[in-house]
Amino acid sequence: MPNTYPLAADGPWYRDVTLWIQTVMQAVTFTLTGLIFGLPPATSLPFSASLLCFAGLAVTFVGLLVQRWRARLGLVISGVGLAMQGISAVQVYFLAYFVVCFEAWYIAAYLRRKNCWWLAILWVGSMASVTWGYMRVNLGGDYSSVPQVGFLAVVLTLLITASIGLSTMLGRSTAKRNEKMETLAARAELATVSERNRIAREMHDIVAHSLTVVIAQADGGRYAGRKDPDKAMEALETISARGRDALAQMRSLLSVLHDDSQDEREVSVAPGVAGIPDLVSDAKRSGLTVDYQVEGEPQSLEEVRDLTVYRIVQESLTNVMKHAGSVRVVLRMQWSKEKVRIAVDNQRGEDQIEGSGRGLTGIAERARVHGGTATWGPSRLFAGGWNVTAELPTGR
Repeated sequence: MPNTYPLAADGPWYRDVTLWIQTVMQAVTFTLTGLIFGLPPATSLPFSASLLCFAGLAVTFVGLLVQRWRARLGLVISGVGLAMQGISAVQVYFLAYFVVCFEAWYIAAYLRRKNCWWLAILWVGSMASVTWGYMRVNLGGDYSSVPQVGFLAVVLTLLITASIGLSTMLGRSTAKRNEKMETLAARAELATVSERNRIAREMHDIVAHSLTVVIAQADGGRYAGRKDPDKAMEALETISARGRDALAQMRSLLSVLHDDSQDEREVSVAPGVAGIPDLVSDAKRSGLTVDYQVEGEPQSLEEVRDLTVYRIVQESLTNVMKHAGSVRVVLRMQWSKEKVRIAVDNQRGEDQIEGSGRGLTGIAERARVHGGTATWGPSRLFAGGWNVTAELPTGR
């Protein structure tokens, strides 16, 4: 898609330094060219021709500025101005030559559709203007003598073609460079969005799991406090520990958003498969009956994949506590050399709380990033229960 504002800088137009530089340079160049070549004794043409030439210079001046914001509109205006200069037959070819070369570069650099047609129009217009001006000035309107200028026509054709061709090559080089910059910018934006999504998923997992455990422990401690103070104290200790752990993880996660140097960022070891027994213990203290089964020989995983397995188990157990309550859960970790399979089955709970589905979507997204899969549906172990299964390659 063509760039709507090819040369305009960001911000208000009056703060664009390049705009003012271009305006001053054009004003000086166009004014001097008109005064030197457009007035007697430099030209023997009628005064009306000089007026037409000056008008063409003014139109071209405006068109070159308009091109900063509107590519095609600016080209049309500039083309009209160049045509007016050509019809006037005033010999301002030196300036027109550079304008034509600039337009060829501009078309190739910033017009990504139908630029061949624009270049063809530019070539035809240049040839017509030069031919008309030469015949009017040197042949005096005697067009029967046109065959006498055949050699000059060939030279002019080669010169115009070579000039437009070289300018087009430079323009295409500029276009390729711009495309590379746009690709790099798109990749940087994609990386930023991906990092934000990752942080959002991490925050969701940390907050959802921690708050679910805290709520469950608070409810249990409130009832136990009347009959068993020790149980209440244990619940309070669990709440305190989970709160501190969540706070530490949040600080570590959000530290990447700071502009501080890498050495000043808070860095902590990300949880992984080794932390799953702690998740199971938390779930048991929160009222779940968890049967944790490990099949096969656990494999060492790289840090990000290790964290993904931990988060999938964490989100699965959190969903059970939120949507089923204090029920029995079977957590199975099945290891092989190629992959690890995580299966979480839970009994039907008394409270069937409808969720947004973001937790399950997050599990699927985490698995997909590593080339794995995630499925969920009715449990085969418990009638009316629920199952979440995820498979991830071990990366070996």
